[in-house]
Amino acid sequence: MRNEKELLKQWKADLHAIKEEKKIKKRKKKNSKKYAISGSTANFMNSKNVFYKKNGVWRQSNHTQRND
Repeated sequence: MRNEKELLKQWKADLHAIKEEKKIKKRKKKNSKKYAISGSTANFMNSKNVFYKKNGVWRQSNHTQRND
């Protein structure tokens, strides 16, 4: 009985350590995101190319202004 309790405690400690490692990996992965912007950065938000973020993804909408 005593041995079972010790094994259970050890198992819980191991499980907790694994969860902590996963949490740290996930946090590290989140912080290291980099966004690639096509073309030169000077033309990033000019009138032709407008970038917006939808569902966590950068997208480009090409709005051309019409002169009627």
